[in-house]
Amino acid sequence: MSNEKLFFDELKRKLEFLDNNPDRDNEATRHDLIIYPIITNKFGLGWNPIDIISQSTINVPENISESHIFRGAIPKIRKPDLIICPNEIVKNLAVIEEKKKQTDLFALKDHRIQLSEYQSLYECNWGILTDGEKWLIKKGFETFHEFGSIGELEKGIYDFRNALGSLTTLDRYRKYNTFDLILISPFGPMHLDPFPEFSNLPTIVVGVEDLKITESGLGFKEYSSFRDALKDFPDLHPKLTTNRFTWAMKEIKNKEIIKLRFETWKAYDLYSN
Repeated sequence: MSNEKLFFDELKRKLEFLDNNPDRDNEATRHDLIIYPIITNKFGLGWNPIDIISQSTINVPENISESHIFRGAIPKIRKPDLIICPNEIVKNLAVIEEKKKQTDLFALKDHRIQLSEYQSLYECNWGILTDGEKWLIKKGFETFHEFGSIGELEKGIYDFRNALGSLTTLDRYRKYNTFDLILISPFGPMHLDPFPEFSNLPTIVVGVEDLKITESGLGFKEYSSFRDALKDFPDLHPKLTTNRFTWAMKEIKNKEIIKLRFETWKAYDLYSN
């Protein structure tokens, strides 16, 4: 039996326990026993706990009083239960609204408007509505996927993980600068430009020689454009640090970026001292 199978079997046992002990079945218990493990376990979505912001620490946007959502009122609490905000990117990925046990998916869907409000207010294209057993995943205003039971979630976990799992989401953002799903046509070359605002900027990569990272941090290679640099070093990212490189250091003239500079970590240590 696979470890993933064991993980979902354990979730089913926990739900059975709650069914047999309704006095202990509430939103908080479902969060602890079912929802949080699915979000953080590697056989679920695999997010690091530091990437999950709980309701108590969510900052309500300052312009909330002007929001059409709240119609001029400022409620004491108007926050989703959780927000997935990857620590290395510091950008909201998805809002998660947790509910007590719902009779079926139709009952869960009654809370869709609330979820849409949170998506809008916290600028998340993705939204998740769940009681732990039933899951509704929204992309924008459309339903992306829904699962009526843990068994259905187990069967569809690959699709769920591909859309909102930690590994796939972060990889997609590093490559394409978006949390959204990327479709690549099988009928021709891909012409997607992941960083259009940087693509034509002259770029220097420091700490490399003959396309290899040097142990000393010395060496460099210059490119006429960032697009060309990506062909040799596809893990360069203008906004994020990666395992091998710093993010882009920008040379600015007349308030405009005129050149990008990336350094290997060895080069960064060398030139920072």
